[in-house]
Amino acid sequence: MISFFSFNMKNFPKKEKLNSKIKIDNLFRSKNTFTYNKIKVHWIINSSVENQSETLISVPKKIIPLSTKRNKIKRLIRESYRLNKNILQLD
Repeated sequence: MISFFSFNMKNFPKKEKLNSKIKIDNLFRSKNTFTYNKIKVHWIINSSVENQSETLISVPKKIIPLSTKRNKIKRLIRESYRLNKNILQLD
């Protein structure tokens, strides 16, 4: 069996993490959402900051009760985002 940690995962830079409580509240209040399967995406476009995206990844305990599985899902989402964030860039 191959361990999940054997993959070459890069860092998820702190500047790309959404940490501000105010920004998080604004994000969840925004009406910009879409859902695909069990993944729900919220977003806000901030016109004052160009070419900088901040990301918040959360996996609800109600859907995935085991913390180890939630953390693995978050790691996979983070890595997927890191590898494909150039596709999401606004021009």
